[in-house]
Amino acid sequence: MKAAEGNAVLLRRFVEEVINAGDVGLVPGFVGEDFVDHDPPPGATPDIAGLGRAFTRVRASFPDFRATVEDLVAEGDRVAYRWTFRGTHLGNFGVFPPPAGRLSGR
Repeated sequence: MKAAEGNAVLLRRFVEEVINAGDVGLVPGFVGEDFVDHDPPPGATPDIAGLGRAFTRVRASFPDFRATVEDLVAEGDRVAYRWTFRGTHLGNFGVFPPPAGRLSGR
């Protein structure tokens, strides 16, 4: 398997296993030790632990959160993807407007 194909598989696994299944304990196995989030949500640290906490908080706000990879391009050691997410907005952690209690997505 070429590096690009392996990275595409890894990205899809990350979406399914971490984002959709909510298993934030798996985050360290998907990102490098030197990971830096250059745009963390309010209250999150820019490291691996902060990434896991951010996903936990999103799932608390959208308990039925579901991400779908719409497009994916992998070349060499780079992967880019376009995704949509859907979920019922029941909570808030300071990023989204107040809970709407209905299905949201983008």
